Amino acid sequence: MAITKDEFEQIVRFTAEQLGDKLEREMLTDTVLRVLKQIKEESNVSEESETQPEQTDTPEKIIITVLGRNQPEILSKTMSVTASQKLDIIDISQNCLQEFYLLNILVNRLSTDFDIGELENELASSLSELGTKFFISYENELQ
Repeated sequence: MAITKDEFEQIVRFTAEQLGDKLEREMLTDTVLRVLKQIKEESNVSEESETQPEQTDTPEKIIITVLGRNQPEILSKTMSVTASQKLDIIDISQNCLQEFYLLNILVNRLSTDFDIGELENELASSLSELGTKFFISYENELQ
């Protein structure tokens, strides 16, 4: 933090007024340094709050991939889980390669209290009887 000469003189005058007739050179120096330290700390706190992003409920994209043998209910069970987790579906892609089924879902995580472990557990429970595998990736992991 840099201060101008005028600001420094203003600090010295204020300090001299506060100390009055008890003013000694060492006391003035200590007081001015203490005031400057306080100003610097307050400045650092405000700079940190400006540089740190606010915690908001901003969307975060998640990619859910499900694969296994093509059979009924894979899509419906997966969609049921995304609905229960309150995930906003952006895009869905599904492919059949002979007897294999591949499902990709791009979703937005809208809530800050979202728990990926809970999503994994619910998908595992729902899809286990179908013998499918699934993978969950955050969008930023793939960039």
